[in-house]
Amino acid sequence: MFRRIVLLLLSIIISACGGEESYPEYPKDRQQGILSGVVFDAAVSNATVRVYEFNQGKVGRLLATTNTNPDGRFSVALTAGSTPLYIESSGGGFLDPYSNNVVTANDRGPIKLRTYINFIEGQSRKVMLTPLTNIAVGLADYNMIRLGQQTAAAIESANAAVNSQYGFDVIATEPLDISKGNWSAIATQGHQYGAFLLAYASLAYESLQNSGGSDSEKVIYTSYNLADLQFRDIQATGQLDGWSMDEVSALPVALSYGLQKINADFYTNSMAQHLLRVVNNPEVNASGTPPGDYSALVNKLNNASGGIYATRTPEIIDDEPPVVARIGEDVLSGSGLVTVKVTDFIGIDSVDVFIQTRPEGGSWGESESCMGSNSVLCRVQSENIKSGVREAQVVTKVNTLAIDQLSTEAIQARLVFGVADVLENANNTNYVPLQWDNIAPTINVTSPGAFNPVNQQIYILSGTIEDASSDIASVSIGVNAGVPESIACTMQLDEATQEEVCVFSKTYDKTLFIGGQTNFFISASDVSGNTKVEPHVVLSDTTAPTQAISFPQVAMKFFDADAGEYQDNLTQEYFQDLYGKQYLNLNYAYALQGLKGVHPDVDFSDFTSLILDQNQIPYLVLTVSDSTGGSELTRTSAEDLVVTVTYEAGNIGEQATIIHKQVNLGDKIPHEILPDPDADGYINQVRYFIPFVKEIFGSDFTRVNEQHAQTITIVTKDRSGNTSVPYKFQFKSTFNLPTIKVTAPYINASANVERLLGSGKWGLVGSCTLLAESSNSSSEKLKDAASCTLNSQFAGEIHRVTLTGPAALFYNWSKEERQTVTLTEENGLRAYAVVGGGNGNRELVVTELSVFQSGFFDYLFEQSDKSQATAQSLLSQVDAMFGEQTTQFFGFNPVSTRYATADELVQIPNPPSNPYLYRFLLEAMVKMSESVPIKNSIDLAKSFYSDISSNGKPDGLNAAGESVDFGGLPLSERFYREELGKQFYEVTAGDKSIYSIDSKVAMYYANRFAKSDPKLQGQSVFSTTPDPVDQEPPTVTVDPLATNLVEANNRVYISGDLSAIANVSDPSGLDKSTFPTKLELLWGDDDSVDATNPTGVTSILIDNDPYQEKHQFGVNTLNNFPGIARLDLLLSSSDREGNSYGYNSMLPFSKIYYVDNEPPSYSFTPPFRADAFPDDTYINTNYKQLLKFTIDERVGEDPTRRRFIFRNGSQERVV
Repeated sequence: MFRRIVLLLLSIIISACGGEESYPEYPKDRQQGILSGVVFDAAVSNATVRVYEFNQGKVGRLLATTNTNPDGRFSVALTAGSTPLYIESSGGGFLDPYSNNVVTANDRGPIKLRTYINFIEGQSRKVMLTPLTNIAVGLADYNMIRLGQQTAAAIESANAAVNSQYGFDVIATEPLDISKGNWSAIATQGHQYGAFLLAYASLAYESLQNSGGSDSEKVIYTSYNLADLQFRDIQATGQLDGWSMDEVSALPVALSYGLQKINADFYTNSMAQHLLRVVNNPEVNASGTPPGDYSALVNKLNNASGGIYATRTPEIIDDEPPVVARIGEDVLSGSGLVTVKVTDFIGIDSVDVFIQTRPEGGSWGESESCMGSNSVLCRVQSENIKSGVREAQVVTKVNTLAIDQLSTEAIQARLVFGVADVLENANNTNYVPLQWDNIAPTINVTSPGAFNPVNQQIYILSGTIEDASSDIASVSIGVNAGVPESIACTMQLDEATQEEVCVFSKTYDKTLFIGGQTNFFISASDVSGNTKVEPHVVLSDTTAPTQAISFPQVAMKFFDADAGEYQDNLTQEYFQDLYGKQYLNLNYAYALQGLKGVHPDVDFSDFTSLILDQNQIPYLVLTVSDSTGGSELTRTSAEDLVVTVTYEAGNIGEQATIIHKQVNLGDKIPHEILPDPDADGYINQVRYFIPFVKEIFGSDFTRVNEQHAQTITIVTKDRSGNTSVPYKFQFKSTFNLPTIKVTAPYINASANVERLLGSGKWGLVGSCTLLAESSNSSSEKLKDAASCTLNSQFAGEIHRVTLTGPAALFYNWSKEERQTVTLTEENGLRAYAVVGGGNGNRELVVTELSVFQSGFFDYLFEQSDKSQATAQSLLSQVDAMFGEQTTQFFGFNPVSTRYATADELVQIPNPPSNPYLYRFLLEAMVKMSESVPIKNSIDLAKSFYSDISSNGKPDGLNAAGESVDFGGLPLSERFYREELGKQFYEVTAGDKSIYSIDSKVAMYYANRFAKSDPKLQGQSVFSTTPDPVDQEPPTVTVDPLATNLVEANNRVYISGDLSAIANVSDPSGLDKSTFPTKLELLWGDDDSVDATNPTGVTSILIDNDPYQEKHQFGVNTLNNFPGIARLDLLLSSSDREGNSYGYNSMLPFSKIYYVDNEPPSYSFTPPFRADAFPDDTYINTNYKQLLKFTIDERVGEDPTRRRFIFRNGSQERVV
């Protein structure tokens, strides 16, 4: 239907524009009429107005032409009969009342507005050309083209439909520009017409503001372009529905206003909104007409559905009240201004402002109006809002000092805005919280009040400034009576309070302090204008504090490496020989938990040595004091002296690797209760205790061992920076605890050591980071071995080590291929062992193979009562699965055996020892993992652990019986035995192996791993019978000792004597006792069937070891074998794995020799028919003759030895 419409329109346009048409000539005595009016979008100036006859859908003769004046007005005399007229304005331009842009065209060309009228001869009438007459013209075109109406009827019905929609005659009524005045007490139809056209400009301007505002967008978003879209829309479909036709393809096309899709709601609801904005905004509507006079037009437009508009469901124009938003979030001080922006979709009608207060956390009080001058708390400063504006700023002055006076407690306040728009949408609960700051900043000087100008060059005056409510605006420092100097301060986070403070610092030369007393005045102002001045007095002090050291009076515990434990008194000279065998015997609990951790009630501010003496905790006693020099004004009270204890530990003869400093601030160092100050307010001395515990030596104290030399350095400093003579004390110590060394290939991984608690859960003992070990062959670090060491105080208990870390380095058991791997507890990289007691120190090795121990143990442990005794028993049962027996895994325990590193692979023993077997098995896991892209051996180990730990079986099934896979490859029992053994052989002796391992040795271990059948709690962990890696029978080769063998046509031929050696070998070894090697030679006279006749020949064993044999034999085919055609060699042998020839229902190894003891035979074919002549017929040699000889030889004749001999009597000729 729409396509038909398009074609009809095109036909009309073509016929109207193409070719000459003849029209009847009109009488020359026609009555004259006058057409006058306005071309108005806004007033279109200098537009050309043309009047044409118009009939049967065609534009006819041009009757008159004129131009518009600056107001868009025109007038033209017309002598014509009664006829339809087409009046068109083109060109010109107008000033957009919103954007102030001059509009002359859209993207389709210059401005063009149209009107159809049915003219009566001699008639003088008003004719407008506007966007609304454009709609009427488009509808008339549709009536004529689509509906087939006659020209006059189509024009009449179209004009009537448009007039009916808007309630005024869009052709005869002159639109009045309400933005330019045209004042009236009531809104006439002209005012309504003008307001409606002004709404076009409002909508266009809003669209332009929402776009980028480019030059092209200034052409698109105009009121004229919108009018042109409406014309094209209704001309195509007879309704304003957002559809037109493509001028090239004549297909339907959706219209858009820039990026805005057009529909009936756009023409009605959106336009009604903008009409309301226009008439309600006094800054736009300068006509004085009441906005209410336009309500009928607004409602008629918004509710339009049908007629010239497509059918639609009317929408509410606006049901939202104005929006209130504060501009800025300034903190007020004293009397401050609060600015609020009020906006409304259509137009604001009224704004009322109130203030409310309440005690902090209480209820809000009564609202107090800010609109007049009666309130001491607030007053609106801005002018009254004009009803109808869409945006307004309301400025309210708030007196926060007066608010503070309402209560001695903290108080809160807020402004309350009551707003309403011109559509009577209202909201009286718009709250604007108020914040104010009437408090000056707080200044905290952190520099000492004393200074030594003798040995210090500069004094640094520093501190912090904090303001509770606002930022710091300015800081200055005045010295004595000098002029204050402005300085900068920087916002930083205070570590103690975790609050933002402004930090200031300024240096002063020592000459400023020679007079003995210097006065500073620090001034700070916040952005709210509050100011604080803080005085700071600095006195000169040049005398250093003193410190005295004493030792405990009770005996302490010691340990002698040869004699064991003993007790003695600690003295200054006790450890003069750091290479001796004596150590302080310390309780590990105080290194791990600290003094307060073991004795939570201890008070460091009221301390005595009793608790140290009773528990034989070594300590030093430090007494500190400060005195005044002869001419000095000040000294430091003893409790303000800064004591710094520096603890250092490192291997004897080397630099310290553990350093920790402790300062006595905040009672960090225990001391006796402080005595009362003297008459001058000073405390003369304070006694400190320096116990050898975590609080003083730090958390790394637990890492110290017998090889460390330890040093305590104590220095005391007064507030002027004078320091005492340092005191040093050296010693050695031991915790006498079992050591746990963790070794693994995962560099930088974290080793978490735990012990089994009584609750059945695991508690952390300590953690350490695996660091790469040093190479023995170079200065570099190993890439396949890392370790760390820590102690456990829980001797005789079961421990576990779990490796974790987000970025461990793993070289994948090679020197080049480095990967960064993430290790979690789910990887199962874990080891279990009983540490200490009878088990002593332990080195626990954690690799991909350790998941065998962790997997089986974790499964059993989760099924148990989780007690210490049960756990140790289960661990013994699991560890028993690893060993030399066929019922055990590997031949070694992967947790307690150290693997061979790259250093050790330089020279591999034969046969390889357990560390090397361990290493090769790990590399075998790497090769197994290569079957799945982007996976490595750690991923394979994780799958192994998930499998074993779920049900205690390496069977590829979890506890629910579901398949466990490795990267999509289902696991099975073969992975843990046959596949592991197979890849072990490939690593050690395969074609691509980099190791020179004897294949017999490699196969021995490969078969052993493949056939392992370990048992746990008396039950085999595997349910299937294992297969060895070696699945091949012995290798048999036959080496001839003579050259009378020829290979031809895939056969081996012999003549005369056959002498050879049969070689039999197997990397698994030959089973000579049960299945000895047997060799048979059989002959036959038919080379097409197997030989069955014994030759009676026996072989001689000439070489023999467990893995190979050599059998020599010989037979002469020319004797005793009439008609011999073939010899069959049959050999039976078996290896130790049951792979055989000739045994266990297997065919023997066979090799066939075809016998050829006859020379070649020849037959001659004469060059004539032999049957036609007698045998003694001669050949005539006077002519060239072709002689044909047929050669019969089963092996094949040797052409190089072929001869033709011609005899003539005694003479011969060889060819």
